[in-house]
Amino acid sequence: MKVYFFPPSSPFNSYIDMITNVLGNNGVEIINKKYQSKSAKFLSSFLAIIKGTEIYHFNWIENKASFNSLKNRIICEGIFLWLRFIKFTGGKLVWTMHNKESHFSEREKDRTFYKEFLAKFIPMVDMVLVHASETKDFLIKDYNYPASQICFVPHGSYISDDLKEVKLLPRTPQFTVLAFGMVNRYKNIPLLIRAFRKANIPDAKLVICGKCSKEEAGLAEEIQSELDGCDNVVYDNRFIPDDEVHTIFEKSDIAVLPYDKGSMINSGAAIMAFSQSKPIIVSRFGFMKDIEDRDFVYCYDYDNETDHEEKLAKYFRQLNDKYQKDPMIFRQLGLKAHQYAVEELNWENICADIVEFYKKISKKVK
Repeated sequence: MKVYFFPPSSPFNSYIDMITNVLGNNGVEIINKKYQSKSAKFLSSFLAIIKGTEIYHFNWIENKASFNSLKNRIICEGIFLWLRFIKFTGGKLVWTMHNKESHFSEREKDRTFYKEFLAKFIPMVDMVLVHASETKDFLIKDYNYPASQICFVPHGSYISDDLKEVKLLPRTPQFTVLAFGMVNRYKNIPLLIRAFRKANIPDAKLVICGKCSKEEAGLAEEIQSELDGCDNVVYDNRFIPDDEVHTIFEKSDIAVLPYDKGSMINSGAAIMAFSQSKPIIVSRFGFMKDIEDRDFVYCYDYDNETDHEEKLAKYFRQLNDKYQKDPMIFRQLGLKAHQYAVEELNWENICADIVEFYKKISKKVK
C-alpha cells in the first residue's frame, strides 16, 4: 500500500520517524519519505498522485489556519484545492488530530478563522486517527463525525533498543522533579515554578530542561523573573540532544506536566517519561483520563490558574512526603511505567491497527 505521509520526517519530533518507520514494516510504502526540502515535499505530493497513492496522511495541517492573515488565507485555500484534487483522483485523506486546537492558535484572541478551517476540513477527511478516547467523543459531538471513520490507538512509546531492558537505579540524593521538552505557554512553566516555591520544600529540587520557544514573546523573561531568588529550581534553556535525554531523566524521580487542559489531548512528554521509566504528575486532559487509574500517574484537575497552582503545590508536598518515607518509591513506580510503555504502547501493534484501518477506507482493499 502506497502512503503519502506529511510531514515525512521531523528533526524536532521523533513521533513522525517512529510511526513512519514502523508503518514500513507493515506493508506500507511511504512514498515521500526521502524528500526533505519544502519544494521537494510539495512536488512529492503530485508525484504521489502519479504513482496512484491510496492514502494521504496529514499531521498538523491545521496549523496553517492558526493565524488569520491574508497570506494564511491564501495558503489555506490552496490546501483545500489540493485536497479536493487528491480526492478527485481517488486518494483517501487521513488526519491525526493531536490537539483540540492548535497550540499556535491559542495566541489569537479571535479563533474564528481556525474554527472555520476545521469545520470545512474535517468533513473532507475519510479517517481521523486519534490517541485519546476523549478525542473520539469530541469529534462525534462537536463535528458530527462518523464514529466508524475514527481510528483510536494510543500514542506509541519512545523506547529504543537500549531502553528495552531497565534496572532499578539507586535513589536520588533529594526528591527531584523534572519538566522536560520545548517550553511553550500552554505548558505553564511560570506557574510550575510558583507552585514549587509555594510548596515550600527546600530539600527538594525542580529541574526544567528544554528550549524556550522563540515564538512565545516575553515567556523567557517571565520564567527568569520567577527564578529570581529560587535556589532549588534549575532551568536549562536549550535544545536537549538525544544522547543527553536518558541521563537527564535518570537523575530525576518524577516528571511533571502542568499543561493547559483546554487544548491538550495528547502529550509526547508523558509518553517519553514512561519510556524513560518515570511516573508523572499531570493535569487531567485527553489521554491522561484514559490512564489516570494507573498508580504511576498522579493526575489532578483544576478550575482556574489559582486553583491549578494550589493543586500542584499540594501534590509536591504529598509526593515529597512519600519520598522521605521511601526514597525508592518513584523508582519502583517508574519500572511499572516502563512496563506499560513496552507492553501497551508498542508501535508494531499500533501501526498494524492503523494499516488495517487504511485498508478499510482504501479504494483498493487488499
